[in-house]
Amino acid sequence: MLFLLLIGCSTTTTIHLKPSLPPRPSKPQITALDEGEAVGLSKADFVKLTRYIILLEGYADALEIALQE
Repeated sequence: MLFLLLIGCSTTTTIHLKPSLPPRPSKPQITALDEGEAVGLSKADFVKLTRYIILLEGYADALEIALQE
């Protein structure tokens, strides 16, 4: 009898989690050379920019998920 009473009195608790975003990636410091219709970058600066773009894409995905919830 006590067991049935406990089941009948149980309540459902809804937990609302606030989505948290990672910190926004900081802009890399690079040096680019203007070569008319092209821009010259060192290999190291190219790698920095590529990593930054990948981080921004991940940040944008996280932001989109947070806004949907």
